[in-house]
Amino acid sequence: MTMTSSTQPDIDISVVMACHTEERLAHIEAALASLERQTLRPSAVIVAVDNNERLAELLRAKFEWITVVVNDSHRGASTTRNCGVRVVATEYTAIFDDDEVADPNWLYELTRPLADPGVVGTGGRYQAVWESGEPFWFPEEFGWVVGHSYRGLPTATAPVRNVWSGNMAMRTETYRKVGGFRTDFGKGATFKHATVEDTDICIRMGIADGGRWMYVPSAVVDHIVPPSRSSLRYFASRCFAEGRGKALLGRNLGPASAIGTERDYAWKTVGAALARLGRPSRVALAQCLAITLGLAGALSGYLLQRVGGLPDRAGRLEGRASSAGGRTRLVGRAIRSFVDANVELSRATERRLGLPGEDLIWQAFRSQAADLIRALPDGAVVLDLGGGASCSYAHAVEPPGRVRLIAVDISPEELAHNTDVAETRVADVAERLPMPDDSVDLILSQALLEHVDGVPAAIRHMARVLAPGGIALHLVPGRSSLFGLAARWLPFEPLLKVTLRFAPWFHDYNFGFKVYYDHCYPAALEREFRAAGFSKVETQVSWCCEDFFVGIYPLYLLHALYEQVVRRLRLRHLAAYTVVMAQR
Repeated sequence: MTMTSSTQPDIDISVVMACHTEERLAHIEAALASLERQTLRPSAVIVAVDNNERLAELLRAKFEWITVVVNDSHRGASTTRNCGVRVVATEYTAIFDDDEVADPNWLYELTRPLADPGVVGTGGRYQAVWESGEPFWFPEEFGWVVGHSYRGLPTATAPVRNVWSGNMAMRTETYRKVGGFRTDFGKGATFKHATVEDTDICIRMGIADGGRWMYVPSAVVDHIVPPSRSSLRYFASRCFAEGRGKALLGRNLGPASAIGTERDYAWKTVGAALARLGRPSRVALAQCLAITLGLAGALSGYLLQRVGGLPDRAGRLEGRASSAGGRTRLVGRAIRSFVDANVELSRATERRLGLPGEDLIWQAFRSQAADLIRALPDGAVVLDLGGGASCSYAHAVEPPGRVRLIAVDISPEELAHNTDVAETRVADVAERLPMPDDSVDLILSQALLEHVDGVPAAIRHMARVLAPGGIALHLVPGRSSLFGLAARWLPFEPLLKVTLRFAPWFHDYNFGFKVYYDHCYPAALEREFRAAGFSKVETQVSWCCEDFFVGIYPLYLLHALYEQVVRRLRLRHLAAYTVVMAQR
């Protein structure tokens, strides 16, 4: 390649490319060949080699027209790029990667906006070249995970906050003014995958000169995506690392500048996930779940790094207290801050998506139960099964004593604290109900039947004590809701106790009762009530977001999208709650 020919560039620019291993030699050769074919010929092509003298000598021997420099400082893409830019003698510098192939007009298109003195730098468009084929589950909104332009980027040249470092051009003077790429975070420095150094330098260069960055979609490079980056494991770890990197970026530049763009895009991505549910298919559902995983991973990395300070590669913990007691308090504060931040995000998501909270389900049930009590004649008998330490319907007994309200519970300790009712009974509802035949007018329970080992037997006991025309009304959590699955499959009680410590909204939750979820889905409940002799059985299902998940936003987001899927598909057996009204 001759730099002094008639193809001398109209703009004085050098291209810096970082590389580090002979294993990518074929890619390096393809990248250099694409630079040699540029319609706008660079004044120099500088290849910076990361701590690999053997590779440097090989490149010097094979490509005489390039300048090879070696980064003999600490490893990392940022340090190596800085090493390359250090020898640049031109007004402008372009950054290129060794796993890319540039379109012949790449450099020409990339530099066109630099004629405007208000433009500090530009960035081009990536096209992913999947060596093993694009996974069917991969959502295009997450193209950035593998170095691919993603849905939502401008379709024409437009101002942006930042561009990607592997496809960018910038004013060399401004780059040097800010000290180049930061080397204390980014790929190869603090993290394995995160690449927040490009966001950082774009923001700092924009501030330094009061200039702006331009995204140029006509400046195209093909980016090689190896099979190792086609796995769901890589996808999740890359998202987590990106979130962690953004937290460190916020530490340096302020949270607003670090995540404002990402926050807005996250909301759009949530909307994109929900839109896929409108056309349910194997691909749409898989991509919806991948979006959930990606958002959850990024948010987890961000929050954990921000509130707790995850250890870096040297094993240092940000904000580490000097004493054991101090460390304990630090961890406690970090966890509480993490939970509080998660709750805020969960509630915001709930409002943004218009999701029903479980409190609305409970309020509706209690209102329905109160209406049934008010409609009873004087002297009627009402059983509150699982009444425990309080009764949610006592206020409906007006005047007090008009009807007999009896709390039934397996725990005498719980009943001893119940001051809402005049009568209590200790009993296991699956074994007996301590009432005469045909003596009860109304039976109520909320979140009881999932704790009963033998729901069919309990229903038969209800049928025995109910008078003809009597009604049984039950609010039953679903066995196949995410909460139900967690309760059945995970070590739920220990998890609940840990959650309780940092979740004040669970202060009144009694975690001393085992869960079975026996027959706790609509079809089974309808069948068993009819088999017990109830003449009329109605079930209503509700999909909602459980409060249990609000303190861990990734789980909440997964839960919210799960509920949206099953609600749109009208999958009754997967509903969060079933309300059963059965008349004898």
